[in-house]
Formats: sequence, structure tokens, C-alpha cells
Amino acid sequence: GFHWNCRGLLRRPLEFFGSHRATAGKAIKVPANKNEPVMKSPLQILHLEDDLNDAALVASTLKSGGVPCTATRVQTRGDFVAARERGGDDLILSDYSLPAFDGLAAVEITRARWPDLPVIIVSGSLGEERAIDALKGGATDYVLKERLTRLVPAVRRAMKEVEARAAHHVLEQETILQAMALKAAANAIVITNPRGIILWVNPAFTALTGYSEPEVIGRTPRLVKSGVHDPAFYEALWRTILAGETWRGEFTNRRKDGSTYVGESII
Repeated sequence: GFHWNCRGLLRRPLEFFGSHRATAGKAIKVPANKNEPVMKSPLQILHLEDDLNDAALVASTLKSGGVPCTATRVQTRGDFVAARERGGDDLILSDYSLPAFDGLAAVEITRARWPDLPVIIVSGSLGEERAIDALKGGATDYVLKERLTRLVPAVRRAMKEVEARAAHHVLEQETILQAMALKAAANAIVITNPRGIILWVNPAFTALTGYSEPEVIGRTPRLVKSGVHDPAFYEALWRTILAGETWRGEFTNRRKDGSTYVGESII
């Protein structure tokens, strides 16, 4: 039989038929307020900072701003890399200049080895040129220590971007899984755009009809029309489809070699 999708993109969960079943990955929880970032709590922060007082001030700012966190403070390149290799960090906060290390080097290492991990430069002295260099180097954001009121919004924004990338990755994986399921399905499947132009067919369709994929892409399903059904049959079919409902029934279709076959179809 056929499974037609003539609504263009798969806007609803993929339908499986017969004995075929599949899971399309884990659902992503969406917050009630779409403007409120989804953020892990507490955040695990790796803080590259040599001043204990500044580290305490940053921690206090985050806590008072409603960002629960656990911070690991490091001061040298070796300690920074060792901490990262242990893993578990959600975010890196880094001073720009330290006696034995610097923020730009931390950003460079992070982008090379952990490209999805956000890095926010938190510095007491960061001119415009250095700030631009940091952002060009891959820093997520920068905050001046004398303007720590910007820290919480910067952290929330950075974590929102992380969540968005993660959701995009899940969507990509779901799309790949759905494509694999469609291609491997035993049922003939045709996907069209809203005007009925064929965009894709699976191997089961080509095996059933005798038409190759290049022969049908850009055509319409009329290609396999047998002439058996009267106009009233098609009028009822299109009324159902245009009402946004699913049509189920039997089609008599014609193969490329001229022979006909009857198949149960879902449109």
C-alpha cells in the first residue's frame, strides 16, 4: 500500500504502520514562559580567577541573582586543563589577565577541545579592543567586574544558547531517525508539497511501481493513476485532505509497465 504525506513537512509525529514502530528521541521540556531560559540548577562553574575576594564577589552576585551554582576555582593553565578533563562543567568564567595564565588562552583551549562550552570573560580591566579580541576568539560574552549587574543576564543568556544548541542537535537526530525509518519502511511512501508535487519517495515505492526516484520527483501522484476511479472518488478524497483529516482507502494504481495493482493507502 501507499502512505502519502501531502502536507509538505512532517509537522506531526511520524506515523508508522503495520508492525513498524520507532522512537524519535527524547522530548525536550519547554518552560511555561518561552522567554525564560531553561537552566540547569545548580550550575557547575569552572572559575579561572586568582583573587579570592573577586571570586567570592562573583559567587555572591550569582547567588543573589537567582543562579545557584557550585564553582571550582583554578589559577594556572595546568589546573584549568586538568579540571576540564575531569568534566562536569556547565560554564567557564575567566579573568582576562592572571599571573600565570590568561583568559584568551583559556578561550582558545576551550574552543579547540570543548567547543560547546560557554566562556564568559569577567575582568576588572578590559578595554574595547581586548573585549573585541575575546569575542572574536570565541568568548561567549564579557562582563566588567565593576559592572557585575550584567553577570546574571550574561550567564542566563549563555545557558539559553547552550539549551538551544542541544535542542537543535536533538531535532537533527530525530530528523535523521525519521528519514531512516521512512527509507527502510516496507510500505511505499510518497511525500509531496501542499500542491501535490512529489518531493521524495522511498525504495518500497520504486519497487512497487517500477518508477525510479528521478522519474517521479517533481511529478504528481497522477503518474500512477489507473483511470479506474471516477471523479466523485477523488472529490471525496480531496475534501478529506483539505479539511486537515487523514484519508484511508483503497487505490487501484498503474505501474510503469502498465499493469495495475490494488493497495490500501493512507493520505
